Amino acid sequence: MTTRTNRLDLSLPARDRAHLTLVKHNKAQMQLWVNGLPIMNASECGKQLYQTISELVSLHIEEDLRFELLEVLQPTIRNLITALEKHTLNQPLLLAIQGRRVFALILALRRQLALNYKAIATETLRKLQGRVGFMDFGRKGAQLLAATAIQRMMAELQCYLLDCFRQYEETPAGIWTDLHRLIRVAEGQGLADIAIKAGLNQQDSTSIRQTYLATVLLSASQTHKLRPSEMELVYQHSQELAALLTLNTTAKGSLLVCNLDDSSPQYHHLITTSYESWYVHSQALAEHFEMQISQAVPTPLPLSLLTHLYETWRAARERMFERTVCHKNILLCVGMSSAHYYVGGQTPFKIVVKGEEKVEEVKQPAFLFGLEEDKVVEEQPDAWQVCYGTVKGIDQETDEDAQQPVVPTMTYMPYRVTAVNRCPAGYGIVWAETPPPTLRVGEIIGMSEKRGEGWGVGVLHWLRQTSNKTFEAGVELLDAHPKPCGVCLIKNGKPTSDYMRGFLIPEMEALERPATLITINSGLTTHSTVQISINGQEVMAQLTKQVLATQSLSQFEFALLSDKAKDDDDDDEFNSTAKMWAKL
Repeated sequence: MTTRTNRLDLSLPARDRAHLTLVKHNKAQMQLWVNGLPIMNASECGKQLYQTISELVSLHIEEDLRFELLEVLQPTIRNLITALEKHTLNQPLLLAIQGRRVFALILALRRQLALNYKAIATETLRKLQGRVGFMDFGRKGAQLLAATAIQRMMAELQCYLLDCFRQYEETPAGIWTDLHRLIRVAEGQGLADIAIKAGLNQQDSTSIRQTYLATVLLSASQTHKLRPSEMELVYQHSQELAALLTLNTTAKGSLLVCNLDDSSPQYHHLITTSYESWYVHSQALAEHFEMQISQAVPTPLPLSLLTHLYETWRAARERMFERTVCHKNILLCVGMSSAHYYVGGQTPFKIVVKGEEKVEEVKQPAFLFGLEEDKVVEEQPDAWQVCYGTVKGIDQETDEDAQQPVVPTMTYMPYRVTAVNRCPAGYGIVWAETPPPTLRVGEIIGMSEKRGEGWGVGVLHWLRQTSNKTFEAGVELLDAHPKPCGVCLIKNGKPTSDYMRGFLIPEMEALERPATLITINSGLTTHSTVQISINGQEVMAQLTKQVLATQSLSQFEFALLSDKAKDDDDDDEFNSTAKMWAKL
């Protein structure tokens, strides 16, 4: 269980086992055995559960009994997985050895659950081809058993996908083959819309179609652009949101294509359709997201996630620019504090906001002390030299025997990464070293493309873990020359807090892009009044429109407010963007 391939094998084994090793195969004995498991010892508990459930799939018994035994085992397995997830969630992107072993156990348990439900569904569907019981009186019960088994299997595969998505791993091969095939079999047998009790909660009901669409919703929501906590929210609301999706064979007006192969649901322009293709229509879902975004009341999903889902489900998203292959060393710093530090020329935040403090001193003739008149400026460490050694070492290999310079102390240490493709919007990078804990989707990034040309600011757009345990990432460049500043919220004419870090993005008239303000995601909303400060120069502004929102940052268009220190005759001139840049 400690080794995995990127393929989910759900082929059914021969049913040649007469009994289970650890427990008798009846419901009462299984329940007693489950109650006596060493739940405080997760390792031993997982070992016994895995052995029992892997033996159950090859046990030669009736399918209704297999289903009863599974319903006893499933809650305990789910609880164990929840306990084990503390080793895989809220951890560094690249899991430690213990975390990888736990993750492999979680996937193995989910696979065995899905395999057992598949065995029940396959055998019950085979029996439905003929008569079931005397005078076919058992057909309705067999149909319900088959439908429940298919729904349970789809639910386990959805959890399997969620586990992979939260580690930014690729979808295992083979998983969508079973999902696409089962929904078509269920539709052909009239099982797709049978009401099924959702697990132990007898008040909730679902269906095969709804569970399939919930899995489609999770998979097609571009989870590589979300954080694990956001993926969890999408999963938790997937059943209710799936009711707003429609699945049929009509291509017109549809968003996604579901082929009868191993490909996940895709936009039309990304996949070739066939006569067996089914289609997902999402207009009602997009309207639901749009309505929630426009409401002023709190919603179950955060605004940044709602915006992402709306953009994903309202229309097919195509690339605006073509990628160009490259191989280029660049420096990255992760987080608002480090990005602000490097974009500001390694200047402390206090000086960026307030400017240099002027201390009045009694001047003494410099020649009396043998001093030069010019003040010696303290030189900051060169980030490129710290990361790559000498200037020559940036693009070339250096002599390993040569004495390396002493690495100076850095307030924020940048990271070396390799850009493998680029476009006007940003870079595709490969992170071969161990990624920092702060590397998260939606995090603000400082980026230096070349030594001596300053730092730009961007956002980590997506993440993907490759098979060799390195990470690929997409960095969207927001601006190549932002202006670091301090921002504070104003209420009733007074600041409500200390200054927080921010960036002013200048207006680009050629692209019809107005000036914007980037801040950390600290509760600022449209219509908020803020004070912007650079080197002691302060202006008041009102946030007018939010153009970007992630869990880490917000970007707003803004309008300048009148400066009380200026004369009324100068108000119109001050309110222009050009005047603001001149002042700051």
